[in-house]
Amino acid sequence: MHYTGVRADGDPITFATVQAKARTVLGLSATHALSANWSIGVKANDLTGKHSPEVLGYTPPPPTVMFTLRGQWQ
Repeated sequence: MHYTGVRADGDPITFATVQAKARTVLGLSATHALSANWSIGVKANDLTGKHSPEVLGYTPPPPTVMFTLRGQWQ
């Protein structure tokens, strides 16, 4: 979980100082070992579906899911 509190920001149209709302982004990740040298994983970001921008005037990123395959050679 990533929480950003209320903070001062600049309005991109009027250039006035405004208060940006607090925002919380929830993410989950899991990893599973396939062997001693290989693992697979999944990571999901912004599971709450609340797409509030971190910086006023910018479009927030959409929810994402990332799959990984990790390995090492010895």
